[in-house]
Amino acid sequence: MQRPAWLHVKRLLCLMGRRPELLCGAIALTCALVVALRFTCSRAKDVIMPARLPKHFFPTQAPVVDLYLGQIDYAEHLRQDSEITLFFLYAPWCAQSIAARKEIEHVANNLADQVLFVAVNCWWHHGRCRKQKSFFYFPIINLYHRRWNTPFTAVEFTHWLLYGHDINFASNAGHRGVQHARVE
Repeated sequence: MQRPAWLHVKRLLCLMGRRPELLCGAIALTCALVVALRFTCSRAKDVIMPARLPKHFFPTQAPVVDLYLGQIDYAEHLRQDSEITLFFLYAPWCAQSIAARKEIEHVANNLADQVLFVAVNCWWHHGRCRKQKSFFYFPIINLYHRRWNTPFTAVEFTHWLLYGHDINFASNAGHRGVQHARVE
């Protein structure tokens, strides 16, 4: 048969009364444990380092507006002022975004006079793009034309290699009368 808990406590106190060094040792051990926990737990805030500010993803001489702080609202403003706009929504750590950067830069150099290229960092946690949208993959490449009146009408490039027919498609998008399409 098991004894009640108060009998165990009573026996422990009786034993400590006979041997006071056990009582002093238990009190000292408890105090040391409390002090150690106090100092280690209070420094937990100092251990976490805030994320660094993001850097430009595209070179400054590239004809791409690089909104590396995730300003998707400013990108929408730019889209309203341009006839044809290509959005490149990226994550700077993503290998596919890094590989697509060269292709976007190449296409932007060829079509800078016809198409506005806007790149938005959608991974920085303080950016509005990350707060407003969630993506399952990167990069996202959308082409907008001013004639398409609704804000959700865009051509989404699901494959980021913009060679040959995709370049022609992007440059002639306004003349083809495309309403909504996915280019593979």
